[in-house]
Amino acid sequence: MHLIVTRDHSAAVERIRRNARIHFGKEPVYKGSSLPELLSSMPILNKDDLILYGERHADQYLSEAILFSETSGTTSIPLQTPRSKLDLGWNVINQISAYKALVRPGIDRVALLHPSVLSPFVEGAALALQNLGVGYVRIFPIPGVCEYRRIYDVLQRYRITAIMSTPALVYKLLYELKSVGNGALPRSLKTILATGERFRPESARNMERIIGPGSMAIPFVYGSSETAVIMIGNPDCSYRPVTEDFVFEILSTGAASPDHIRGNLLVTWLREGMLPILRYDTGDTFTASRVGTEEDYVFRFEGRTAPGSMDIQEQNTVESALYSLSVPIFHFECSVASSRRQLRCIVITEPSAQLSADEVETALTFALNKDWQLHVEINPATHSFLNFSPFPKIRRFKIA
Repeated sequence: MHLIVTRDHSAAVERIRRNARIHFGKEPVYKGSSLPELLSSMPILNKDDLILYGERHADQYLSEAILFSETSGTTSIPLQTPRSKLDLGWNVINQISAYKALVRPGIDRVALLHPSVLSPFVEGAALALQNLGVGYVRIFPIPGVCEYRRIYDVLQRYRITAIMSTPALVYKLLYELKSVGNGALPRSLKTILATGERFRPESARNMERIIGPGSMAIPFVYGSSETAVIMIGNPDCSYRPVTEDFVFEILSTGAASPDHIRGNLLVTWLREGMLPILRYDTGDTFTASRVGTEEDYVFRFEGRTAPGSMDIQEQNTVESALYSLSVPIFHFECSVASSRRQLRCIVITEPSAQLSADEVETALTFALNKDWQLHVEINPATHSFLNFSPFPKIRRFKIA
């Protein structure tokens, strides 16, 4: 099954044809006038296609971009993601829409926890907060320059109420803040705006347990350096797609119905921009569920599944079990040998927390119906999570 979600099909057809002319000098060749027919006539693009496009349009990038940025290159060579004044502008508008529901001028202050290097996202975040009149500060741990003690003092001094970052960075920061604060976090901190990684309700509740009563952790937005912000988070950890600016396609990878479908997410820009985001394969799996009207859907980010690793449902089961232990945790990662049904799990808690390997094994055994051989380590002294420098994103399920 193939799901297409956008606000206006007829308008989308015209805008896609326009963007194809802008980027490729020609319109897609197709018969008929419907959006499904148009999309089916177009190739699916991936990161390699965008890299090649950037190489062929280097002079245009240099002359038109006002912000030069690129992806990290952790899975391939870096992808250039330049922003012109036009596409940076509408991306900021989408971030404004996300922020204004969560932070208030004169009352809230936001810490942008981000390395900031070569990222278009954090620039858009800063511009959005400026537009709303909400105070903000950029923070990131740098040895000898911005230690965790100083970050704690900055959050306390400016009474920061919210942190925007990836879940991996937030968990690391909370762990270190607890350490330098003798178990106490800055009193004003109440809100976590998570982005950049899968963020499920169980993780949100776990994070709220760490921060304390009255706190809130929600997925802020979904997007990437190349696609920009394309969805806005909801308190239940689902996302609302920005259907006026994009076409969303779900290519089903299993059983599906018009009301509920899981599969790979493709996105197409309806606004003008420097990149040819036309049927772009995000590489991410989403579940789309219909709510209310025929064209109204919410999306849930399911992440990515590595060949030979656990499937998404098993990952969800493990994650739910670990985030529901007797004490909140700050980190976990699992090595998986699916063919042998073996799972090695490392869990990081506060050093003073009373958590045993037996409790973790019992929770996982119950959740996985005793199908797996388990090995659990609690707070290994030499784990990379304990190093000073954090990882912005973490792959929690790895192939053994």
